[in-house]
Amino acid sequence: ISTEQLPRITSVLKDNDDIDRVCLYILSCVPFEAYPDDEVLLKTVHSIYRTRSKFPEALSVSIRMNSPEMIKDDFDSCSDG
Repeated sequence: ISTEQLPRITSVLKDNDDIDRVCLYILSCVPFEAYPDDEVLLKTVHSIYRTRSKFPEALSVSIRMNSPEMIKDDFDSCSDG
């Protein structure tokens, strides 16, 4: 996957089914990417999930990245609804 233009994908995705498919595809490509490209993929998926208010999915990506700051931010940004 070319990671240079990947963050721009967040503005193109509109349909929820497309979003889920694209995120699953990107996540399945992460093991095949070297550092730092793997982090670009994970951060892009995390951004997509956060903008779509899919907090459990975003949290799983934060845990996968082993980022305490992102994990805390994910917990703090979701409502206890």
